Amino acid sequence: MRSSSPGTSSKASSTSPPPPRSTRRRGPRSPATPTWGPTGRRRSSTAATSTGPSPRSRSSSRRAPTSSPPGSTSATTCSTRRAWPRARATRPRRSGSTRRREKRTRRRPRSTPPRTPASRRRRAPPSSPSNPPEHTVIEPTDPLAQWRRTKIVATLGPATADEATMEALVRAGMNVARINLSHGTPEEHGALLTTVRRVATRLDTAVGVMADLPGPKLRVGDLAEPVAVAAGDRVTLGAGADLPVNFPELLRHFAAGQRVLVDDGAVALRVAAVESAGGADAKVVLEAQNAGLIEARKGVNLPDTPLPIPAFTAEDEGHLRHVLELGVDFVAESFVRSAADVELLKRRIAELGGDQLVVAKIEKREALLALDDIVAAADALMIARGDLGV
Repeated sequence: MRSSSPGTSSKASSTSPPPPRSTRRRGPRSPATPTWGPTGRRRSSTAATSTGPSPRSRSSSRRAPTSSPPGSTSATTCSTRRAWPRARATRPRRSGSTRRREKRTRRRPRSTPPRTPASRRRRAPPSSPSNPPEHTVIEPTDPLAQWRRTKIVATLGPATADEATMEALVRAGMNVARINLSHGTPEEHGALLTTVRRVATRLDTAVGVMADLPGPKLRVGDLAEPVAVAAGDRVTLGAGADLPVNFPELLRHFAAGQRVLVDDGAVALRVAAVESAGGADAKVVLEAQNAGLIEARKGVNLPDTPLPIPAFTAEDEGHLRHVLELGVDFVAESFVRSAADVELLKRRIAELGGDQLVVAKIEKREALLALDDIVAAADALMIARGDLGV
């Protein structure tokens, strides 16, 4: 053996030769039972056979002991390859109460209607001294009008006949304009409809028009002056009597003891006697139950008297022809008592060449007994609380 001289460096020779190169390589990986490491990564162990522990395999041997039988020369290596996402291993488990508390405290988005784009908003047209604007387009006062499902029906009359008032009604949210055919003349009805259409077109708003037929409504006729009564006073009802009526032929159906309510019950009377009960000359003696004032054209309600007359009268026929020519959208039928009344009006509208929707007015107790059939036959219902309530 040759020794090295001082001042020179040489590697010390080992007493045993190094193992062959092929034995220093790792053996093929073999599947092993997976374990979980301290950081949440899945760790799988594989075994490799070697003649002695190598520096790279010593730390792995200390962390994961092998399950080899005694006397075997094997070392264990570690692979940090992840089999599942990290969240599955590290996410803490929450109890049911925790999840419910988080769900209650979660902020919910606000459900507000979308705003109209600025490009689609209606603005006032530019004005100049030579060309002044005829009107000013203003945003409607009800910003939620297009999302409001409840519709508003407003009854027109002499107080709303001018165009300025009509425009105020439309801006306030009127969806349907009702024209009561029991009052006014056909010319006045036509003027009201024309005003509604003109204002709705100018404001670019959809407004429907409903024509309300009078029906067999018993009313006080024209009076020179209102009739004042006190409790216990007696007045006559009929043609040429103290209180004339528009349907004198209906008086023959009256009977003693029945109630007669005027002006939606403001004045209550009771039938005392029926005189000359034949034809249009019939007269009825009424006794006042309270003090009040009876004015002309007020309605007369008979809660105890059944009237065997149809809901569609000859007067309604003339009104129906006129409003169909005007082009209304709805036709309301008064004093509906059965589905046959609604079907008769629908058939008559079709014969006159119209397609208007029919609104059945529920204002008789007989209508409540046949309500299901009336709902199936009509396009809409109107509850006339004045007549039905008394």
